[in-house]
Amino acid sequence: MKIDTVGLDTHPKFPNGFRSWMETHHEVVTNMQVIMKNGLPEETKKQVDLYGICVLYDIAESITDKFEMINKGRQWDGDFFEAVDEFTLAELN
Repeated sequence: MKIDTVGLDTHPKFPNGFRSWMETHHEVVTNMQVIMKNGLPEETKKQVDLYGICVLYDIAESITDKFEMINKGRQWDGDFFEAVDEFTLAELN
């Protein structure tokens, strides 16, 4: 099923369009799940202890927003997944 993104591709929250944001967010969340299996980084653990597990939703959204803004207009040539992996890990530490 295709999502109707009319109007979203020009919204400031999605500098590379909604589909790009959605794909990045999926990869960020997937990476966070892998990282969590090995134990949360200390700073992230502190936030979870203070605000509860739902803070992870906010953290994932924030990481996605930063990644998309930093890479505004970039055309990926096969290094997208590695870049998201490295960025997610760096942001969580």
